[in-house]
Amino acid sequence: MADVFENKLIAVTSPSSRKKAIWWTCPPISLHRFDGYKKAMDCLKPGDVAIFATPPAFRWVHFQYAIEKGLNVFMEKPRHRGRSHHWTHAQAADEADKKNLKVGVGLMVRHCRGRQELKKRIDDGEIGD
Repeated sequence: MADVFENKLIAVTSPSSRKKAIWWTCPPISLHRFDGYKKAMDCLKPGDVAIFATPPAFRWVHFQYAIEKGLNVFMEKPRHRGRSHHWTHAQAADEADKKNLKVGVGLMVRHCRGRQELKKRIDDGEIGD
């Protein structure tokens, strides 16, 4: 696990943390720098999964590095902000395909019952054209 802010890492990784199910492969406290993502991913083996819950502005850099390392990726949406990173993501995704790596993006709305019901009502014409 990596974060730019040391206090966030301490809060999550301290023995008193409620997140007891998390297993660490790297000492998390040493990864509180802007290059911490590299150190965290360097602890993984090819084929492992890197999970990105970072601000979207940084994900394209993390995504490229993960693909270079042969890691599967799960990232929260949005994947990026604006058009400037779209092609970078597309190129990394193409590279992931070539390496037979899997890339997933969180789409929590798809599993939201309220939004499913709203979509059904729209599809049924309840709301109008």
